[in-house]
Amino acid sequence: MKIGEIARTYGVEVSTVRYYIKCGLLVPQVYHKQYRFDRRCETDMNIIIQLKEYGFSIDEIRSALSVIHLSNLTAQDDLTDFIAMLETKEGELKEELDRIRRTHGDLKEFIHSLKIRKKQVVESPKKRGLPLAMLPLLCCPHCGTPLELAGADIKDGEVFRGQASCPCGYSADIVDGIVFAHGGKLAPNDNPDLKRNLYKKLPLAWFSLYQHSFNRMNEWLGSILKPGMVVLESHVNCFSFLFSRLDELDRDACYIMTDPHPEIVRRFKNMIEQQNPGLNFLYLVDKTCDYPIKKASVDIYIDTCSLNEHANYNKDQDLISALRPYLKPEAALIGTYLYFHAQSPSYRSYLLKYPNCAKSNYQLTYFQSLARRLGIRRISEADIGSTDEWCGENPYFSFHISGDPVHFRAFYDRLP
Repeated sequence: MKIGEIARTYGVEVSTVRYYIKCGLLVPQVYHKQYRFDRRCETDMNIIIQLKEYGFSIDEIRSALSVIHLSNLTAQDDLTDFIAMLETKEGELKEELDRIRRTHGDLKEFIHSLKIRKKQVVESPKKRGLPLAMLPLLCCPHCGTPLELAGADIKDGEVFRGQASCPCGYSADIVDGIVFAHGGKLAPNDNPDLKRNLYKKLPLAWFSLYQHSFNRMNEWLGSILKPGMVVLESHVNCFSFLFSRLDELDRDACYIMTDPHPEIVRRFKNMIEQQNPGLNFLYLVDKTCDYPIKKASVDIYIDTCSLNEHANYNKDQDLISALRPYLKPEAALIGTYLYFHAQSPSYRSYLLKYPNCAKSNYQLTYFQSLARRLGIRRISEADIGSTDEWCGENPYFSFHISGDPVHFRAFYDRLP
């Protein structure tokens, strides 16, 4: 037989046959630089396939063939040695089978415990309203007057329903403890990620870089967060840093979470309530950046690629300038910015997909120019790393071209 014939006969690739030859398991004759496989090679091939099914390694198969070749198992000592090899493998398989059975039992118990937890989560999440202590943060975005609450449904010191209005005519509704601001509209391609595909469809390398970036952000936040501080995180459609670090947040601080999509805000509110962290949250749905929030009240702004996301749909407004009226002097900005090189194919693809974007978004120069123009002081930054692993299946990064590196940069800034 030639090499192609023996590969077809035994249902393996030609490359596999070549590998067996390289390892010394098959020793065919060579005529005019071509392999010729005789009956002995066919017998060895049968033995190789059978022993592989038993879980023998290449080295173990080589040892077994050596014993078989000595006498074709006609000598008693050779037969004894071969039986011993098989019995050793049988013992290993039995140990593995016992381990699999134990693991299977543990897995069944784990699944059962999670089903119980799921039932408890569904049945008994503690619903939260807007804490009364956070009402002073609600102010008219037009004139700055504190909003007056009317028709309120208040329970246990929290507002679940009502209307917050200003004498100038501005009003916002409170429904299920969420503040709904009026006005504004979304871009046609700005959709809520209700199935969390933005996170679920991240390649491993991207996921790892996000986690490393979150770890660095957490270090900076932990070093400055104090009781009574107000922390704002916007544009959580993609990711929420605060949600990922609930157990590590200060219980005596106040947290504002906002997004243009009501479905997204409701989802995060439900998930946070299911964990019942005992934190003070103000949940806000606002399609603009004219938040009904008191000016100069925010101590720390968390940017989890929010600068990138806002710039996707706003070519004439950067996010930091839009939010600056709500930030205190010396307010901290902690976040992560993603960027490509200027000539990257992904960047060119991005410009086509988002025609209304800030044209230098996803460029390091855009990020740096904002800091210079706004007088922002860089306290610390970290080049988290880069990856060229394709992320095009992810709806948020569908413009990414395989092999084109994206860079992650974590930053800790201060306003002047």
